[in-house]
Amino acid sequence: MNGAVTYSHEAAESARTTGLREYGLVPAEAGEAPSLPDAEAAKALDNLVQLAARLCAVPYSVVNVITEGQQIQIAAFGVDAKVCSREDSMCAQVFLRRTTTVVRDASQDPRFAGNPFVTGEIAKVRFYASVPLPTASGLVPGSPPVFSAGRAAAGAAWPGALSDDAEQAIRGARKVPLAVGGALGEDMTAPNPTVWLEAPRQGWDADGAITAQAGIQLDSRTRMMYDKAHVFINGESYRAKGADASLMHRLADQRGLSARELRRASASAITLLADWHGAGWLQQTLPGANH
Repeated sequence: MNGAVTYSHEAAESARTTGLREYGLVPAEAGEAPSLPDAEAAKALDNLVQLAARLCAVPYSVVNVITEGQQIQIAAFGVDAKVCSREDSMCAQVFLRRTTTVVRDASQDPRFAGNPFVTGEIAKVRFYASVPLPTASGLVPGSPPVFSAGRAAAGAAWPGALSDDAEQAIRGARKVPLAVGGALGEDMTAPNPTVWLEAPRQGWDADGAITAQAGIQLDSRTRMMYDKAHVFINGESYRAKGADASLMHRLADQRGLSARELRRASASAITLLADWHGAGWLQQTLPGANH
């Protein structure tokens, strides 16, 4: 049982790391902060931490990205952005719970009382509040905590407006090549809520796909785009490289692939196309069909 739990945790962390790397949130060198590729992205995050501090009436606010071994501050207000071990991070204790955390006095909270950010080894945090910020794909890179060295007054609560404003700030950041830039492709290809895509009546002909006896055609309601690293289709994103990436780009541009073109697809690409067929996103076509 313990082995299964450990494996599950390690697998989940490995998946998180892959997601963080895809979004550009893993630094090239350990101990360094990742370089945001666009000045507008950095500005959006700077605005977010200033807004958070102002709404909560505290002097400090940061945006923490949590990797497998580190906490990386990619924006900060009132303090200098730094990197520390994940073991020392306060946010690492709570960000994956996907709920708001508000602590009036961290020195009295068993989750944080022995943390170096509370004990004075690194800082003397007392009031602490954070809310996780997931991307459109569900990845939670970390959280933007606000904190102070003074205890919060009785009844202190995380302002509901901050969660809304933070979400708006993150959405604004998605409009530029920020770490969550991949979410832009997901947003732009998300189906209209009133559109329903149904599985085709005829099942996927695996032999026809493998032996080049059938091509494929995107459903007219399917939205598909791509960038240099991803393929986006109906609100979902996939990593693509090499020959399969070129083939998916052609599918997006042409809205279909001939049986001859489909022969170039790898086994994993064929499996993915079969899944899309089952979701009603594309149909198989007879040999010789024009696209």
